[in-house]
Amino acid sequence: MISKPWIEMWLHPRKTVQAIVEFSPNYGLKILSFIYGLASLFSLAQTFSLGFFMGFVPLIILMLILAPFWGYLVFTFVSWVVYQTGRWLQGLATHLQVRSVLAWSHVPITVNLAVWVVFLFIFRETLFQGFPGSYLFKGPMFYLLFFMCLVQLVMSIWALVLYLNGLAQVQGFSMGKAILNLLLTIGFFALGFAVIVFLLLWGSNLPTQMIFSR
Repeated sequence: MISKPWIEMWLHPRKTVQAIVEFSPNYGLKILSFIYGLASLFSLAQTFSLGFFMGFVPLIILMLILAPFWGYLVFTFVSWVVYQTGRWLQGLATHLQVRSVLAWSHVPITVNLAVWVVFLFIFRETLFQGFPGSYLFKGPMFYLLFFMCLVQLVMSIWALVLYLNGLAQVQGFSMGKAILNLLLTIGFFALGFAVIVFLLLWGSNLPTQMIFSR
């Protein structure tokens, strides 16, 4: 087992992932689920302006409680789809190994979570109430937001790079095949989303169709 996987993962994802899955595919899963889950929930709360529907402190407490469960659920389900599509390509990894790769590839998201914490201290409840609003037009605040968002973008891209390397390692794939595995997964989710939208639209038209058919 690598002594410092949290550090080694940044620059040596293949070696680190291989050591982790050989030691225990569940190693670090709980804390990584919490880190990803909290960063994800912060993003969702900001996107949907949930601060208009709940007080700042209760919302933070709720997200802290839900974070590990949300992160675990996302890691488990997404990795299961990746595992299934990887089987079409003769991938060698188990579901638990694929989930381990997905979880550990999110080590850079710790930086993104730190950015969210900085945002919380600066903007407080306004962060979840139609943010950024007028802050984009306040000189130095614009440059702060730009820098912080750039950091989050870079960390997200690096997480993707780590994921593809780790996935290729455990699946026994080339990098091109690992990318194909990911694209098939994205296609699966896109198809599922399209089916859901179609069913919702079709269901919403049923009452109108029933009226005109009488």
